[in-house]
Amino acid sequence: MADIGDYCCSIDRHLHELLDDAHSQRERTERQEQAYQAPQLYYVVHVSEAEKLSESGSSFIAYSISFGDYEVKRRYSEFESLRSCLCRLYPTFIVPPIPEKHSLAQYAVLQKRAKEDHHIIERRKRMLERFLNHMAEHPILSSEHIFHRFLEAGVSWTEVLHSPVITGLPKTPLHSSPSKAPGSSIADGSALQLPKIAATNAFAADVPVPSALAPIKNIEARWMDCEL
Repeated sequence: MADIGDYCCSIDRHLHELLDDAHSQRERTERQEQAYQAPQLYYVVHVSEAEKLSESGSSFIAYSISFGDYEVKRRYSEFESLRSCLCRLYPTFIVPPIPEKHSLAQYAVLQKRAKEDHHIIERRKRMLERFLNHMAEHPILSSEHIFHRFLEAGVSWTEVLHSPVITGLPKTPLHSSPSKAPGSSIADGSALQLPKIAATNAFAADVPVPSALAPIKNIEARWMDCEL
């Protein structure tokens, strides 16, 4: 078993141990059946329950996330902000999707039943679970400490969102300057430091961003007849 020093936190270690066990089980099955199994997504994180909670006079659905002996409850808006943060931290990565919110038209039809509709909630549970497991299997995003904080019980997600590692990010990916070295938001031992692969170049903030209406100059001849 790897030492805790090989991981940034206990949750990081536990996730990787669960995945290692799942991969080992697959290898044993292949040897026993003497047949190759196609790659698959291992579900080591589970969204086991959705319950209606109330806070400050408003109600919302909280989703119970469990893996091993760990369990935490998160609401949809927190999933949404997690993905948004990861997209800003890793602008060159394809961050797994999450189910979209209901459109205004859907709310108009379902009205107040929208949040309580069993089929909608069950579908959202499955998609959120798939999102978390894609994250857990990702070679770099799985080691991102912001992701681990999301999975940690007792952690105020609002405080995480207001931490310097998030508030210090550029507002646009055009100001991002990823380095070649992958890393975590605590790669150098400080939770206040940005990931090495994220938007860390402060000088890029002074680079002008062209308007969408700005004319294109010096166009190559092969693109002259193309529609924008």
